[in-house]
Amino acid sequence: MAASFGLYFGNTNLCLAIHKDGNTEAVANDSGDRVTPAVVAFSNGEKSVGLAAKSEMVRNPTGTICNLKSLLMATEDELSQLAQESPCKIVFEGGSVHFDVSSGSEDRKAATKHARNDVLVYLFRKMFEVAESQGSGDEDYPVVVTVPPDLNDDQRQLIRETASKAGFRVLRLVNEPTMAALAYHMSTTPSLAVCQYLVYRLGGRTTSASVVSVCNGAYRLTSHAVAEPRLGGRDFTAVLVEHCAQEYQRQTRANLRESRRALAKLWNAAETAKHVLATLDSAQCFAESVHDGMDLSINISRARFESLMGPLLSRCIEPIDRALAMARLGVDDIEKVVLCGGSGRIQRVRSLLASRFPTSQILDSHAPDEVIAIG
Repeated sequence: MAASFGLYFGNTNLCLAIHKDGNTEAVANDSGDRVTPAVVAFSNGEKSVGLAAKSEMVRNPTGTICNLKSLLMATEDELSQLAQESPCKIVFEGGSVHFDVSSGSEDRKAATKHARNDVLVYLFRKMFEVAESQGSGDEDYPVVVTVPPDLNDDQRQLIRETASKAGFRVLRLVNEPTMAALAYHMSTTPSLAVCQYLVYRLGGRTTSASVVSVCNGAYRLTSHAVAEPRLGGRDFTAVLVEHCAQEYQRQTRANLRESRRALAKLWNAAETAKHVLATLDSAQCFAESVHDGMDLSINISRARFESLMGPLLSRCIEPIDRALAMARLGVDDIEKVVLCGGSGRIQRVRSLLASRFPTSQILDSHAPDEVIAIG
């Protein structure tokens, strides 16, 4: 049987799954990882995509592009906010977005301009290379691309065209919550009884809750609600960053927030610590030479992390309540809860959902940052 693919395009990562001979699994990239950072970097005339590009964020921030999905979906106010946060200059002209990239050594900075749509193609082409690595020998690479439910027609068409330019043959675009439910329900026997799924996604910059109704093999997106103001894994990392910056300043009197390079190192260290705390009771937030040759090394317990993110957790519930209200359902009507998004690995988030839906089955056997692509 010829292979087909599922492609998830997230703000933080992309994931490609392959379906062949009745089996579906996420595909590892050339770094051996099943998720690929949604980052593109330009340095000394060379382009890098994925993990190699992410490593440029510390030493070459003005030449590194990220948050592409957010830029695609952002309102005018959100675009301004993203531009302020980005070390790489973002320019808006005539309704289009491009990046003024500056890379190279300080005394030989080279400036180049890259349209957002071209950079999107670079990302998707990276995933096409992952598909090619499966060695099917075919020139045809059929793919289903997942998209957020709130994408408009123009944005959906852009995604379709981007995947086609990258080399894929696009079969269709499907809403992300539907694909997450499909990843778990596709192995069950069709039934006339309606099964209600609550798909909870905690991504890099957005948190959403969706109700998907499944009946006799048909999937219907009943409701979809997004946390407002925006809430995502980045906010959970930010509380760790602030805690470590305060602790480092208490120890050394140095304010790491005043140095963009030091702050980038701290962000990377905090992100790593957050991932470790998803499975272990403590983590070391470590970064080399953040100030005057001195390292940062701060131990953080999971209990401390959960205390720091307390105010954020209360906001996590809000889209769930709205999604249920829009679908005119109660908590007891939900049979299964699906976790999506990399920050779905945070233990406190999982326990929060379990307590919110005590009679529902919490589905997490698929990695939360792979489940949409697998669907």
